[in-house]
Amino acid sequence: MDCARLLPYADAVAVVDAALRQGIDRDALIEELDLGRRRPGNVLARQAVNFGDARAESAGESRSRVVIAQLGLPMPDLQREFFNHKGEVEARVDFDWEDYGMCGEFDGEAKYGRLRRAELSVEEVVLFEKQREERLREHGRWTVRWVNATVKQPELLRRVIENGFRNAAATSRRRWR
Repeated sequence: MDCARLLPYADAVAVVDAALRQGIDRDALIEELDLGRRRPGNVLARQAVNFGDARAESAGESRSRVVIAQLGLPMPDLQREFFNHKGEVEARVDFDWEDYGMCGEFDGEAKYGRLRRAELSVEEVVLFEKQREERLREHGRWTVRWVNATVKQPELLRRVIENGFRNAAATSRRRWR
């Protein structure tokens, strides 16, 4: 909670998300805040705890969610799984807007950069992602992607998401006519 009190809000949310993901109980975090109720930054830290979500798998996803909320965009479901006819997971997405027929992916450095699995080339990762997007289209999802630089420019993230909503709606109308 010391970090959540001191960091900017989006970073505090990332810390809270990580704590929740590791199994720390939200009530325990609130209890800790109650013990230090007069400490500077406590109000913002409490907001971060209330907004926190254990399903966010990276700081980039957490920061994206904060910006999405600040922009007043519809909030997505996190880590949504899509199943094939055998009931097996064939795709999982960072963000899903079911009502809009769209999903979003925060592409961090780990996917394509220095932290990707050593046994896969960048080309193999890109091919896998293309095949995954095709499977998502079969589930009626338009996919948009963004990176950390996009999150740092909220209006750019708004444009990416809103364009995705429009394209998903247009694709959906064409498909069923």
